[in-house]
Amino acid sequence: MIAHYISYSISITFISWIVGMFVNGILVKMEYYKNLLNLNIVKSETINKRMGLSVFKWIVKKAFFKFFNPKLKLKNRIEMTDK
Repeated sequence: MIAHYISYSISITFISWIVGMFVNGILVKMEYYKNLLNLNIVKSETINKRMGLSVFKWIVKKAFFKFFNPKLKLKNRIEMTDK
């Protein structure tokens, strides 16, 4: 039963990732994409840490996700290496 939940969670994760890629592909063609490019909803570093974004950044840096966008450079904030 636990394997069923784990496989369901993984499939939901990849489906939402694919849908996000399609939505991003549509948004890139629109004029206001540059406004969305540097969107920072939560500006407080304290709230970011409490939400667990430091763990998320660690996962992005150490897991296979780093190969999806090699131009990302993670410090305190996510920055693009080539602007």
